[in-house]
Amino acid sequence: MSQPNAQADKNSITKAFVEAILLARLVVTKPDTEMWGTVYSNYFQTQEQVNVEQVYQLIAVATKDDPDGIADGSSIFARVVVINFQLDGRGDDCEDFLDKYLAWLHNIESAEPNRAVLRVCPRGFRFPQLSDRKCGDLDAEVSGKMSSMAGILFHEFT
Repeated sequence: MSQPNAQADKNSITKAFVEAILLARLVVTKPDTEMWGTVYSNYFQTQEQVNVEQVYQLIAVATKDDPDGIADGSSIFARVVVINFQLDGRGDDCEDFLDKYLAWLHNIESAEPNRAVLRVCPRGFRFPQLSDRKCGDLDAEVSGKMSSMAGILFHEFT
């Protein structure tokens, strides 16, 4: 049975996937190298920089030599299935923790290696698309005002 907002939810997740890949590309290509050091230190520990950049490069499939602006994304995303129902055997699903989860990504057993399912919980759909955010909407400090659907997916990817 289809959920009432299934097509709108699918469109929202599809757009958020592209925007999450673009976020990863920004980390890899560093369009503003002077600002990069300041921003990085707000979110990560300096000693983790190499690992963080490798993960983001995997997500974006981007290189410093190829900043073409295309959100190519990793082929690993072809192994992720987006679902909108409770997964059997997963005891901490959206319905069980309505006020806790925005989304989750869970590896599954499969004949094909590296398969996973992604679910965006109803609470996650309350967040705007990244493209709907404007610089003036944000504070100078890290806050919930920076949250977006792309950010939620980006968090799950990492």
